[in-house]
Order: sequence, then C-alpha cells, then structure tokens
Amino acid sequence: MLLGELFTLNGLVTPDDIEAALEEQRQQGGLLGDILVAAGKISREAVEQVVGAIPAPPSSLEDTGLGLPDLLNLLAKVLHSGSTNTAAKAAEAMRLPTRLLQQLVDEAKAASSSNSSPAPPSRRRPASRSPPPGGTGRSRPSSRTPTWAPPRCRSRTTSRASSAKPSATSGCPRRPWPGRWPAS
Repeated sequence: MLLGELFTLNGLVTPDDIEAALEEQRQQGGLLGDILVAAGKISREAVEQVVGAIPAPPSSLEDTGLGLPDLLNLLAKVLHSGSTNTAAKAAEAMRLPTRLLQQLVDEAKAASSSNSSPAPPSRRRPASRSPPPGGTGRSRPSSRTPTWAPPRCRSRTTSRASSAKPSATSGCPRRPWPGRWPAS
C-alpha cells in the first residue's frame, strides 16, 4: 500500500491533495509527507503517526506468520506469474528481504533432501512358517482365472498398418493421425 493511500484511508487528506502533491514531487522531487506539510494539508505529527504505524519488514521467516508450505506456495505463484526473473524481484514481489528469500529456498532444499530418504520398510506381516491349522502347508494353484488382461496388439490387414511405425512401448503399430478431431 502506498503512503498516499494510507493518508487518504485515515481521512487526513483527499485524493485530489495526493494527486497535486505527487505532481509536485515529480517536478521538484522531495518526500510526499514533506510536500503535504509544506502545502498545509497535513500536520507533521500526523505524517509521523502514519509512517510509524507501518510495520517493519520481517527479520525472520517465523516473523512472517506463515509456515514453510505457505511461503513456498506464495513463491511458486510469484515465479509462475512471469513478472519476476531474479531473486531480488521475487523478494520484492513477496515483500520479503532478499536474505529471507534465500533462507526460504535453503530451508525448502533441506526439507526436500530429508524427505528423499529411502522409503520405510513395508508394513506387511512376515509370512508364517508354520502350516495353517488342518492343512499341509503346501499352496494349491488357484482355480480362478484372471478377470482382466492387458489389451493385445491386433495386426491390421489394411495398407495403413504396414506404413505405421511400431510403438516404442508395445511393439504394436500406432494408428496414424486421421488429421481431424473426433466429433463431440
């Protein structure tokens, strides 16, 4: 939020006063608060009160009040917007000091490297070594047949099949592109 907006939201000056002060600032330079005080639109104490109410930038990631996943989501959105191509611009867009953005990236790397440890062992129960009660312990083949089988490649007898290249995964010829989308 801009300082002029803070002055108008607090009812200290009108938007027309801000526009006139900004025009003078463009022409002659200076601080917006000083220009408004010189024009008699606002008191020095009011300027100091509004400026003093602006929160300081966070000094640590904990001071932001957001968790690591939320900060990383925000960083991803800022980077995805395409308007930032450097760390400094991303930090500015997130309203964070550059060193905190670097700390955020470092913590994300540390968290991802600790998560990339080998998967925990399976929770399946170990196979029992003793035979089931009343049985011999030998397994019998199942009389059930599988209910699903992967589709098989059917050879085509058309001339198109001979010109089609085999698929890299299945060895089956791919169907050539018909050149149009199917009707919906």
